[in-house]
Amino acid sequence: MAAQMDFGLLWYDNDRTRDLTGKVARAAARYEAKFGRRPNVCYVHSASLERETEWQGVRIVGAPNVLPNHFWIGCASRSAGREAA
Repeated sequence: MAAQMDFGLLWYDNDRTRDLTGKVARAAARYEAKFGRRPNVCYVHSASLERETEWQGVRIVGAPNVLPNHFWIGCASRSAGREAA
């Protein structure tokens, strides 16, 4: 079960010279500048990511409903979606 995002921003970045974490970094910076708090989750197109990962406190999750080059970034409850492995 995926974490439920409480509040988010949809970011588009199709720069082929930037890697995934660079794109997430730009989206996170914009989110923080706009809303005054650091995001903790980012949903990306499933094909962009082999497995869920974390980068500088932002959990990056593949989602089939997010279009390629789009980043749905925001804040989700820390406990939501954290199942035991």
